[in-house]
Amino acid sequence: MPGFDEGVLRFLLRFRSPLITQVSVTLTALGSLPFGVVLVSGLLTVRARRLARAAGLGVLLAGMVTYSIKLLIRRPRPQGVDVPLDFVPWTSAFPSAHAAVAFALAYLISREAGGRWFFYSVAGMVAFTRVYLGVHYPSDVMVGAGIGLISGWAVVRAGF
Repeated sequence: MPGFDEGVLRFLLRFRSPLITQVSVTLTALGSLPFGVVLVSGLLTVRARRLARAAGLGVLLAGMVTYSIKLLIRRPRPQGVDVPLDFVPWTSAFPSAHAAVAFALAYLISREAGGRWFFYSVAGMVAFTRVYLGVHYPSDVMVGAGIGLISGWAVVRAGF
């Protein structure tokens, strides 16, 4: 997939603009592990304990799986790309934990609260931003999204 990954990444980089970059920097945070923790805390505050437990387990499972694979694969992040973030991620690229977390949360929240199109659209935008910002290749986010969906499914299947 190197040709596909490089081609899509370079294509997207040609369309960078200050506005889209700023929106992307904001959206990408919605797939971070700290955001997942804040979301779960917020759900506990509003007494949505069942959803909070499921979301917490989904974020934890998606994070554990992606970081385990990252340690095994150790795929370098895209090189020669200006990354417009305050910090450059220190872990390897494959798979995307942001995409995994975003899709796990989309799966779990949409099952409980509805709004499937909305939550999956947000997850898709988070995944897109990871490539647009130059910190992942498309295959990183595609596999991350799959891990997130499977993590969400596994949490539901386990009865949470």
